[in-house]
Amino acid sequence: MICMFRFETAGESHGECLVATVTGIPAGIPVSVAAIDRELWRRQQGFGRGGRMKIETDRARVVSGVRHSKTIGSPIAIIIENKDWKNWTEVLPVEGDGGERKAVTRPRPGHADLAGAIKYDFQDARYILERASARETTARVAVGALAKALRGELKLPDVVAKRAPPKGRLKAFAIEPEVTINNQWSSRYTVVEVTGLDRPGLLYELTTSLSKLNLNIASAHVATFGERVVDVFYVTDLTGAQITTPTRQTAIKRPLLALFTAQTEGKAA
Repeated sequence: MICMFRFETAGESHGECLVATVTGIPAGIPVSVAAIDRELWRRQQGFGRGGRMKIETDRARVVSGVRHSKTIGSPIAIIIENKDWKNWTEVLPVEGDGGERKAVTRPRPGHADLAGAIKYDFQDARYILERASARETTARVAVGALAKALRGELKLPDVVAKRAPPKGRLKAFAIEPEVTINNQWSSRYTVVEVTGLDRPGLLYELTTSLSKLNLNIASAHVATFGERVVDVFYVTDLTGAQITTPTRQTAIKRPLLALFTAQTEGKAA
């Protein structure tokens, strides 16, 4: 079964909070809440016509899918509170009619107001503009930070470096690393299969290496068999095409195999 990266967002511009859920991220990906908050801060540095940026101080609260600074393979849920909600509790209550309020009956050109009001049969376009708001992009930025973590673009080497080395006796056997590149297993993507000795942080190192090779990672799949791991990546080049030239394929294999060589040399030392 191919598990693709998918996300959904929920919440209104002046509701209690924004919510983002993400599925398809395998276990073991390092995640830093501070790195997500950094991306949210970058979003707020842009120019806006309103004063909303001065009201909100966006902070991500990860409530599921991440434990001890790494993903656990289950859906990830992120909540971002709206500070301005306190000014709208009477206008947009969850229950009741909210009393008298001024209806939004003049659709704004270029917005979703008219199309949404027609689709959902609303006489008041308030619900449409609350959902189809630039504020919703806050949740998308948080999702983008997770996508960067999956691709290895977020700089999190400190998270991996702090992991304690595995305890126990020396391994009685060696696992020969292997990298297979195949264009027959998918009509759209090049499939890169990496086999070798598993260790903490390996998936992060592999995704970082692939990103440095200017490859787009569409999905990643992990399977472990004791100490042997098989990581499979569905990738394309920056134009969205498969990797077909032998020289390019060799250039991909070399740094991936080097990750295991460095591991072996480090243990020998």
